[in-house]
Amino acid sequence: MVENESDHEIKYLRSDLGGGFKSDEFFDFCEEHGIKSQFSAPRTPQQNGVVGRMNITIQQMARAMLYESETPATFWGEAAFTTVTILDEANVWVNITQTPHELWYGKTPTVKYFKFFGRKCYIKRTDEKHGKFEPTTNEGILLGYSS
Repeated sequence: MVENESDHEIKYLRSDLGGGFKSDEFFDFCEEHGIKSQFSAPRTPQQNGVVGRMNITIQQMARAMLYESETPATFWGEAAFTTVTILDEANVWVNITQTPHELWYGKTPTVKYFKFFGRKCYIKRTDEKHGKFEPTTNEGILLGYSS
């Protein structure tokens, strides 16, 4: 996806020593596509500084959304995905005037559809026939955004 959307070729992939990055299947994929795999030194989280801090930010935001909305912790994945969506489309980094979405796609994202996580929402009924004065929506709880 990165290569197709950016017209740039991936030459190096830097990662930690996680199991998914050390499998034969992964090495074969990298070799087949001419990607050189590089690993950070063991037990040196400072080498993953930006990524590590971003993961902490995502966890903290997801935790806050779950707590504030009183949504069960079983929906942590949805909260984390929502956090990433918000950071991608609405976050402006220090000394950078564009969001990650703008930098990647070259256009300003729309955030007018953002609503509070875990709050009541209404889902338009499209699969049922309903009478003239019957509700056209079902009540639900917002647990994130469609990719």
